[in-house]
Parts: sequence; C-alpha cells; structure tokens
Amino acid sequence: MARRKKNNCTFVPEINGEPSEMYVGLIDMHVERPLVNYLYAKYKASNAAAQMDAQHYQRNNQGEHSAADIYKFFNVSEIQKAQGFSLSRIENKYGIVDNMGERVSFSAVDAYNKAKQINDSEIGHVAKVVKRVMYLLLLPTRRIQEPKYGKVRLLVLL
Repeated sequence: MARRKKNNCTFVPEINGEPSEMYVGLIDMHVERPLVNYLYAKYKASNAAAQMDAQHYQRNNQGEHSAADIYKFFNVSEIQKAQGFSLSRIENKYGIVDNMGERVSFSAVDAYNKAKQINDSEIGHVAKVVKRVMYLLLLPTRRIQEPKYGKVRLLVLL
C-alpha cells in the first residue's frame, strides 16, 4: 500500500508498513518521479528481481534491491537521455542559459511566463519562480537548492 509522506503530497510504496527504500533511494538519486514509478512497476511486475539475483545483486532488508543497483540494472541514465529528461535540455530549449552556459536575467513577468510555459509542456518537471535580491533569473533544477545566481530563479522540480 502507498502512504502519503508527512508534510508532502506524494505517495511512496510501502514494504511491511515502511516506505520502500528502493523507491525513496531512486527519488534521492534525482530520478524523475514518472520514471521512478515506471521502474518500480517494471521491477515488481517482471522477473527483474530474479534476474538481478542471478547476477549476484544483493537485496536489502525489505527484500528489494538497492536503488543504486536498480539504477545500474535498468541503465537509468540512458533511459533519461532517450526520454529527454535532461535539465540542460530544458535550460537550452527555453533560453534559461545562453550559448556559453551562463544564466540569463529575466523580468518578473518574463520569468513567470517562462515557468508557466515549462509547466504546461514538460512532463516530469515543475517550474517555479523565486524572487532573490535584485536580478531575475531562471534556474531549472530537480530539487530546490540554494540559488547561485541572482534573485529570481526558475526551479524545475520532480
């Protein structure tokens, strides 16, 4: 059964009443939630666990394989590239960085419109504008981090 995390509106599958360490570990590894859901379902519904056992991957105390092993076994980085989940792709596509990779400044209205555009078209990411000091910048990221540039940034979250 899936349980809602405290102070959060996301659901995490449970193993014996505890959150799945594998599922949470994949989220912590910055894997996008739609892909984590796919990997978890594929792992549970297929014979992936038996194949991993045959390749001498170890199971954790919940009877699942570790997130790191799932990442390797399913070659998640290649799946992400093929599906276009790359944050650098979003940064370049929406002009958040210039051709030198430097953050671009935006007015508050332009930053809001850019965030709305990303939210309307990018599956697996959420963009949010945050005001910061005097400059307005868009900073896509999978997780909220301390801003490195300017005062307004765009956050692309899972």
